[in-house]
Amino acid sequence: MQIISPKAQLILESLGRFKYLTASQMLALGIAKHDSNLRPILAKLRDLKYCDQLSFGFMPQVGKLENFHYLTKVGAELIATATYHIDDLKEIKYPRNTGSLFANDYLHRKSTIDFYTAFYLWT
Repeated sequence: MQIISPKAQLILESLGRFKYLTASQMLALGIAKHDSNLRPILAKLRDLKYCDQLSFGFMPQVGKLENFHYLTKVGAELIATATYHIDDLKEIKYPRNTGSLFANDYLHRKSTIDFYTAFYLWT
């Protein structure tokens, strides 16, 4: 098993809690102070196949859309065993099927996750 940094572990745990997160949502959760600190960690986690990202490109009148990051099955297994000491992946949120993802409801999904992260921070 690859040793990961505490921030990388926090990213994986947050992805397991919220299923999808953008970089700005990770910053709002306090995982890192700046996007430039977050990008290398996310790149390493993608290289290790613990997480992946969805790119949605550009939307007229909105601009460039942020990438959504999510756990892979390998990342979910790592978090389940290393952090929660469970063998059942039902408790970890990760996309089981990435074939039909939410390109049409991007803004709704992002707003919903913004709400859940704000509520989590409030509690």
